[in-house]
Amino acid sequence: MCVVLAAPGSALAKKREPVQTKRQAAVEFTRQIERWQKSDDPEEEIGALEAALRLEPQVKAWPQILALKGSRQQVRGALQSALGDSYEQRRKGSRADNLERAIAAYEAALTVFTREALPELWATMQNNLATLYRSRIRGDRAENLEKAITAYEGALTIKTRDALPQQWAETQNNLAVAYWDRSRGERADNVEMAIAHFEAALTVRTREAQPEDWARTQNNLANAYSNRIAGDHADNLKKAIAAYEAALTVFTREALPRDHLRCALLLGQVLLEEHEWPAASAVYAGARAAFALLVGQGLEEDEARDLIGQVGPLFAEAAYASAQTGDNQTVLSLITEGKARLLEVALGQQSLVFTDSERARVEALKLEIYGLSVETQKRGAERSHALERITVLRREQDMLIAVGEARRAPAGGTMALVRSVLPERGAIVTPIITKVGAKLVIVTAADGDAVVTVLGLANLTTKTLNVCCATGSTPSTCSKTNVSGSG
Repeated sequence: MCVVLAAPGSALAKKREPVQTKRQAAVEFTRQIERWQKSDDPEEEIGALEAALRLEPQVKAWPQILALKGSRQQVRGALQSALGDSYEQRRKGSRADNLERAIAAYEAALTVFTREALPELWATMQNNLATLYRSRIRGDRAENLEKAITAYEGALTIKTRDALPQQWAETQNNLAVAYWDRSRGERADNVEMAIAHFEAALTVRTREAQPEDWARTQNNLANAYSNRIAGDHADNLKKAIAAYEAALTVFTREALPRDHLRCALLLGQVLLEEHEWPAASAVYAGARAAFALLVGQGLEEDEARDLIGQVGPLFAEAAYASAQTGDNQTVLSLITEGKARLLEVALGQQSLVFTDSERARVEALKLEIYGLSVETQKRGAERSHALERITVLRREQDMLIAVGEARRAPAGGTMALVRSVLPERGAIVTPIITKVGAKLVIVTAADGDAVVTVLGLANLTTKTLNVCCATGSTPSTCSKTNVSGSG
């Protein structure tokens, strides 16, 4: 047997080197595919997918090397699609950059997943692209929404109600949101389109089968009806109220306090517009309880900032509703409660009074609820079980928070506290300004007691106040405010 050793620069070495390189590329390509399939971290997925896509052109013996479904071209499209998913989920880096890369990956996948060859995958890519264009940061906002609408409508030509009912309903809801956000065309027409698509989604999304999706679509439909231009205004508001109330049967304070808070705030505002004062007060009480629950369980800095922005006019609107019923002491309590709670959240302070064992239990509940919240991202029995358990835990947490609240409450209540700091012949004056009107609350000292007087400022609203602030002028609605009083 004669063995010939090739010198480094010989023709034989040059001939074998590309073969070895191709084999190495195939092995490394396979390794990157396996790395991607095993990972659930977007950062690692991106690294593996981009490496695999770079190596793919060098892999020659495709069928023998890889046990991947579909043709080589289809696998390349699947990798691009997965890369788009990972960039959309990525939290590191610039959000704007991540969205652009996700869009580019989906568009690359669409060169493979054509409507003619792979209609269902094409429709999925259209839906994914539409969602990204709807939330895109770069480019013209109006143009991005037009692209989103076109892509959603394209997806619906394949994702029909009969063939893929759940996906059809999801796309209908998303298309409705895009029309709601749309700036081109007539606003009244866009709202009508949004309502039509929300109502279409609700023919498939039922409370029994998909309770949270159903509730979110009901909430969206309520928003559309409360701002509808066409039709009878009173009838639109009644439909909005019914849809918000339906959503709240799922968005309970114990199971989903953030959703409850957001939905209850919107419902309260519609009830104020309808002059349904007692009903508004009841809804705002639930929103305040949800807010107290969220604050009581502890908040990170980002969560606190988000919550303050979400709560917005809650306490002012609740106080206004109470003022309309003549309950002036509750008005004062709500004003002081609102200022104290918002300051507490802003400063990151926790002023509830607990024993050591109670505080330890509150922390344990918070950790368990946080752990279960991961399970709520799943579907089916696991999700239902997690939500049921969270509801039980939040009820216990709610009771502990109520105990801590009671211990920190001033002796004799808010009126006694105000009287203790109010000098004789002194006064405390504070405004309440809402979308539907304003009040001036005046607390005075008389014969050792505090007297609350509420003056109505009928023509002053948040809208007219914003005009005053923005223009630096005093419009007629501000300068000619009518005043009426109750004591």
